[in-house]
Amino acid sequence: MSGLEPLAALGLVCNIVQLVEVGLKTATLCKNAYRTGEPDPELSVYAQNLAETASSLTQSLAVSQQPLSHDDSRLLTLAQNCRDAEDEWRKKTPARFLSQQKLRKRARFGAVLQGIVSKPEIDRLEIQLQKAKESLEADLLVGVFKRLDISKVETDDLQDKLQTLLQASSTSEKKLHDLIQNQVTLINSQISDHILRAEASTKAHVTTELASQESRLKSYTDQGKNTLLSEAEVRENSRRDDEAYERLLRSFYYPDMNRRRNEIHASHGSTFKWLFEGELEGDYTESEDSQSESPSEDETDSYNQELVCSSFATWLKSAEDRYWISGRPGTGKSVLMKFIISHKQTMDSLRQWQPEVQILAHFFWKVGSAMQSSFKGFLCSLVYQLFSLDKEYARDCLQQNPDWSRKTGPGDWDKKDLQSLFQSYARHLARPFCLFIDGLDELMDDEGVGIIIEFLDSLQKSSRLIKICMSSRPEQAIRARLCRDPDLKVQDLTRLDIEQYSRATLKKETALATSSIYLEDIVRDISLKAEGVFLWAVLVTRSIARGILNGDSEADIWKRLQKTPKKLHELYLDMWTRLGEDSDLYQCSTALIFKIVLFVWQSSQSSSQKSKNGITIVLAPSMPAISTWELMLASSDDLWSTPVNHCDKLSATDLEQRCNELFTRLPFRTADLFEVVQTSEYERPDERQWAHKSHFPVLRYNKLKVEAIHRTVFDFLIETEDGKKIMEHHKASQEELFIRTFRSCLLRDSLWPEVSFYATLYEKEPNEAGHSWHLAGNRLNIHLQALSLHADSIRGSILVEMLDLILYLASEGTSSKQR
Repeated sequence: MSGLEPLAALGLVCNIVQLVEVGLKTATLCKNAYRTGEPDPELSVYAQNLAETASSLTQSLAVSQQPLSHDDSRLLTLAQNCRDAEDEWRKKTPARFLSQQKLRKRARFGAVLQGIVSKPEIDRLEIQLQKAKESLEADLLVGVFKRLDISKVETDDLQDKLQTLLQASSTSEKKLHDLIQNQVTLINSQISDHILRAEASTKAHVTTELASQESRLKSYTDQGKNTLLSEAEVRENSRRDDEAYERLLRSFYYPDMNRRRNEIHASHGSTFKWLFEGELEGDYTESEDSQSESPSEDETDSYNQELVCSSFATWLKSAEDRYWISGRPGTGKSVLMKFIISHKQTMDSLRQWQPEVQILAHFFWKVGSAMQSSFKGFLCSLVYQLFSLDKEYARDCLQQNPDWSRKTGPGDWDKKDLQSLFQSYARHLARPFCLFIDGLDELMDDEGVGIIIEFLDSLQKSSRLIKICMSSRPEQAIRARLCRDPDLKVQDLTRLDIEQYSRATLKKETALATSSIYLEDIVRDISLKAEGVFLWAVLVTRSIARGILNGDSEADIWKRLQKTPKKLHELYLDMWTRLGEDSDLYQCSTALIFKIVLFVWQSSQSSSQKSKNGITIVLAPSMPAISTWELMLASSDDLWSTPVNHCDKLSATDLEQRCNELFTRLPFRTADLFEVVQTSEYERPDERQWAHKSHFPVLRYNKLKVEAIHRTVFDFLIETEDGKKIMEHHKASQEELFIRTFRSCLLRDSLWPEVSFYATLYEKEPNEAGHSWHLAGNRLNIHLQALSLHADSIRGSILVEMLDLILYLASEGTSSKQR
C-alpha cells in the first residue's frame, strides 16, 4: 500500500497543528520582546516547545513512506514548510531574547534595533504558519479524517491521537478548533458505531458458536449416551447369556456326576506306568535282600506289557477309533482308567492324532445312584462336559432352542433329545474328542449294554474325529460287540504291579516285626494266586500285614496264605468266618447293617421316580449311600422307634458316642467288606454351619458314608448262598427295613429342623423365614414321595402311621416358625 498510513497522517497533522499553535504564539512573544527590548519569560518556554514539536515533526517526515498520494504530498510539504520556517526563525533570533536574564539598557536598545531589522522575518514566519493553518482548515484536515478506516486501526491508538489533536488546538482560533472538534466527534461516532457493529457481530458470532458448540456437545452427549447404552445393553445381554448358559449347564448336572471318578483310589506307586514307558522298573523284579523270580517268567510278563504298551500308545496316536480294556472283577480296571485319563502322556499321544483333541470321560457305577448307572446319566455327563468345553456352541443351541432356558435339571431332558443333541454336535464337529468310558458292565438300563454301543456306533459314523476307549468285565454281551477292537486284558498284565504293591505294603510291617520274615516268596505267591485280580491281592496283603503286626511267625503267614480262597466271593466268606467267635457275637447286628445298606442301595437302583432336578427319590436318606449317622439311628433298636415328639429327650452326647463307636467298629464288624468314606459333595452351607457348633458335633457323621469296598461285595451278599446265609442272621423284612430307615430320618429331621440333609439343589430364599419355610416344604415333599414310592411294599396301617408322623412333623415345624 502506498502513501501514509491513516494514523501516521493523523499524527503528522497533530505535529503541524502543535507547531502552528506554538509558532504563532512564539512569533507574538518575539515581536513584543523586540519592541520593548526585554525578554519575555514565556518566550523561552515556547521556543523550547517549538523546538521539540519541530523535532517530532522531523521524525515523522523521516519515516514517511514513498510514493505518496496527492493529499499526502501536500500534507508533507506543509509540514516541511512549517519545520523550515521554525528552523529559519531560530537561526535569526538572538539567543539573548531566549534567555530569562534581564538585559542592560544598551542591550535593550540593540534589541529594539534588531527587532526593526528582523520584523519582516517574523512576519514571514507568521504568514507561513497562518497559511498552514488555513490549509488545514480548508481541506487537508477533513481529508485526513475521511481516510481513517475505523475497522483497520487500533481504537486506543486513535483515541490517543484525537486527544492530542484536541489539546493542540485548544488555544487556536475557534474555526480550527471547532473543525477539529467536529471531526473528532464524527470519528467518535464512527468508533461507537463500529463498536456496536462489532458487538453485534461478536454477539451473533458467539451465539452462532454457542449454538454450534451446544449442537456438537449435544451430539457428543447423545453419542456418548448411545455408546453407554449400547455398552450397557451388550453387558446386560452378555450377563443374560451367561446366566442362560449356566442354567443350561445346570440342567444336565446331577450331584454325584463325578463322584465315582473322584472316589477311585489313585494307582499305587509305579503301577500301570508300564502302559506308557514300555519297560519295567528295577524294583518290580527284585528286592534289596532277596532273590528274584525266574528270569524267563519276568521276561514274559515284561514282554506282554511292552506289547500292550505298544498297542495302546499306537492306538492313542492313530486313527483307530476304539479300544477295549477288559478284566475280571477286582482287577483294577477303574483305577487303570483313572490313571490313563489323568496321565499327561495320554494327552500328548492323542495330540499326535489330532492337535486340538479334548477328553470326555464317564464312570458308570452300579452301586451308586440311578443316574450313575443309567444311560441317561451317561448322556447328561457327556453333554455337560461338551457344553463346558464349547461355550459358543452351547449359546448357539440356546438361540436356536429358546425353550431350553426353562429346563432346570436332568428330569426335564428326554434321552432321545440328549442323544440327538450329541449326535448333532458330532455331525458338525469342530474339534476332535476322545471318550473314556469306564464300567460298561455296570450300566443298569433295561435295554442293556446294547443301547450305549449303538449310540457310540452312531457317533463314530457321524464323525471320524471321535475315538472311544472303554473298560468293562468280559461279559458275553459286551465281548460279542467289542471283541474285534484292539484290547487290553488287565488280569494278564498286572502280576508285576501286584508284586510291587504287596512288597511295599508288607515291608512296612516287617520293619516293625520282632521275627525275621522272608517276603519275596510270599509276595510272589500272592501275585500268582491273584491271577491279575488286584482287589484279591489287596485284601490278602492286608490280611497278611495284620498277621505280621499281630506277631504271626513266617509259618503262620504261609498257613494263612495257603488257606486263602482264590475267588473273590470265597475270599469274602473267608474274611467273614475269620472273625470266629466275634462273627457269632455280632452276626445278628452286622446282618442288620448289611440289610439296611443294601436296602438303601437297591431302592436307589429300582427307583424310576425322579425329582425335577433328576435326583433319585430313594428314601429319606440324603444320598444313595447311607451315612454313619443315619445307619446308627436305623440299626439301634432303642432309637429308630423313638416317637418324634420325644426326640428332645435324646442326649446329643450319647448320639455322638454311638456314631463314633459305629464309625470305629464298622470295618471290623463287617470283616472289612464295608468301609466309611468321607464326602463333602452334598454338603450344605447350613449343615456346615451347624456341624461347627459345639452342641451339635454329631452332624459331622452325616458326611461319613458307609459303602462296600467293591461292587462285588453286593454281588456276594445278594447272589451267593453263603452271602444270603450271612444276611439271614437278622430276620428284618423289607417293610421293617423301610420303617427303620424312614423313621430314623424323620427323627433326624425333628432333631435339626434348621438343616437340609437332602441331595436336592440348594436354593436359599431371600430371608431367613423364607429359607426355613423352603426347607420345611422341601423336606415334606421328599418324605411324601419316598412314602409313595414304597407304598406297595408296606401294609396300609403302617402307611397311615408314617403319614401321621410326617404330618405331625410338618405341623410342629410350622408351629415353631410361627412362635
